[in-house]
This record gives sequence, C-alpha cells and structure tokens, in this order.
Amino acid sequence: DCALLLRNFGGSLKPYSSSHREWAPPEILLGCSYTLEHAPLRFIVTLQNLESWGNRNIVGDSYRGNVAEKNTRKGVNLGNKILQEFLVHPIVGLEITPMRYFFLQVAYNYHRRSDLGLDNVPFVEGLSFGLGINVGRLKLHYSRAYYHQAGGTNHFSIAWQFTNPRKQTGPAPYGAQDAQLFSF
Repeated sequence: DCALLLRNFGGSLKPYSSSHREWAPPEILLGCSYTLEHAPLRFIVTLQNLESWGNRNIVGDSYRGNVAEKNTRKGVNLGNKILQEFLVHPIVGLEITPMRYFFLQVAYNYHRRSDLGLDNVPFVEGLSFGLGINVGRLKLHYSRAYYHQAGGTNHFSIAWQFTNPRKQTGPAPYGAQDAQLFSF
C-alpha cells in the first residue's frame, strides 16, 4: 500500500498586512507499507521533504548554537554530504502484531537525529516506539518519540469506532491501521 501526501498547502486567508500574504511551506511525502502474508510483520517506509531533494541545509561548520564547541558538528565533506542528503528523507518503521488486538511499533527518523542530535553525545534522537490495544470499538494507543537529548514526548490516544467492526466486509485488518506513531 502506498500514499502520496501534500502537506502545508495553503496560506493565510486574511493577510496581517495589506502587502504581505503568508504561505505555509509545502511538503511532499510518499509512504509505503508492506505486510508479510504469513507473518505478523509490517514494514513501513515514508519519504519526506521530496520537494527539496538535494536542497537541504546540511549542518556544517557554520552551526554554532548554544552548545559547547566540542559538541558541534565538524565540516562535512562532499561524500558525507551526499550520504546525509539521502539519509534525511526516509523514515523507516516496523510493526509487529503478535495477536489481532495488540501491536508493537518502532521507527527511526535520521532527519530528526541529524537536526537535533549531537555527534559526540550518543542518544536516541529520531527513535520512536509504541504499542496499542484494539478491543471491539475501543482503541488504546501509546507512543514515545525522542526529539532531543533533553527528553522525548509521550502520546496517548483513545478512540471509539462508531461503526461495528464485526460487520465490515473483507478480511479483518492486522494491528492498528490508524496508529499515531508514524504521524507526521
């Protein structure tokens, strides 16, 4: 299964000043997933920032934030810059569904790691994981995403499905198709 998404398309309806209309920066994403037929595994790949392939700002010597000089990124040579450019676009994930009503998920976003992580300080920036339980119409999901060394964010989701899931036609879906872990 694949999907193409255009995000942040549009702008302000009424400008703040008469001469300046503000537009949101658009982003193009392509996501694909593959579920194994005889195993409870689903592989997920999302390509982000497709509208700016090759135009990303790779952090180099000019980065001098509030971090000590020894923790900043050193110069990036051309080979590393091309590799980094390739690595910042995909988000890879895995969903394990050991039983029909329970699932585990893990994902890694190198773009988040390259933007918010420090080279000399190992940590798990870019990693996210979650789990969920789907019982009848009730869906309970939890996920944790690490953005920076300072900490991660927790996401709790409680959902109620108004249509009866047992009256749906076709095969029952594995896991949680609408999980919040891989949301952008």
